[in-house]
Amino acid sequence: MKKTVLIVDDEMDMRIFLKTLFETNGYMPLVTRNGKEGLAKAKAEHPDLITLDVMMPGEGGVYLYKELRTDPDMRNIPIIMLSGVKKDAFFHY
Repeated sequence: MKKTVLIVDDEMDMRIFLKTLFETNGYMPLVTRNGKEGLAKAKAEHPDLITLDVMMPGEGGVYLYKELRTDPDMRNIPIIMLSGVKKDAFFHY
């Protein structure tokens, strides 16, 4: 059984890149476009890993991160946070 990776990113190019990267390395990627979709998919699928874009419209990555870390069923899922912003802007956000 393949391990699942939930990809949460609003940029289509990044979703395609990460999906291809994980597929070619033997994982089963699950792809969503925003924090709301990502939270629903995480609750339904309980992935083995989550890659999470920090800056997304609406309920973004920081919101989803907080939700995942406060949920007893999902708080131990490893999360890789991705961002295309500078370090200072990231920490401010």
